[in-house]
Amino acid sequence: MGVRGGFWKALQPYARQEGMGYLRGRRVAVDLSSWIVSAMSTKSPTRRNIFFRTLSLFSKVGAFPVFVVDGMPSPLKAKATSEAFTRCVHECVQLLGHMRMPILRAKGEAEALCAQLNREGKVDACITSDSDAFLCGATTVIKVFRSAKEPLSATT
Repeated sequence: MGVRGGFWKALQPYARQEGMGYLRGRRVAVDLSSWIVSAMSTKSPTRRNIFFRTLSLFSKVGAFPVFVVDGMPSPLKAKATSEAFTRCVHECVQLLGHMRMPILRAKGEAEALCAQLNREGKVDACITSDSDAFLCGATTVIKVFRSAKEPLSATT
């Protein structure tokens, strides 16, 4: 859900721009909802966007993604989540399954499980736009990941 009050801005002195080579050979936990929200906000076809981001991350960049989806939402979040978003998550999970990508379902928020995997050394970084990943113990967060041609924004 993210931390309000300019948390990303407060972290700016610790952020750095990296080329995609930074991810080569690294294991990364991807907050799937974050990617879906990003795709939906640009009005691009979501499944197509997820397909090409995954292809780029795995085959062009050489990273090893583990996708994480949200588990049971809180009652408040459940009210705010649209049926279209829930259907889109389901379709993207199916697509990633066909691509043989590893998918984990969190008990709660996906970024919390991404952070746990990072904190425990099971992945080298988290790809999420949710700043509360740091509050959950993440050590490296990739906030901006669009394509293999653009730099990414890493905060450690």
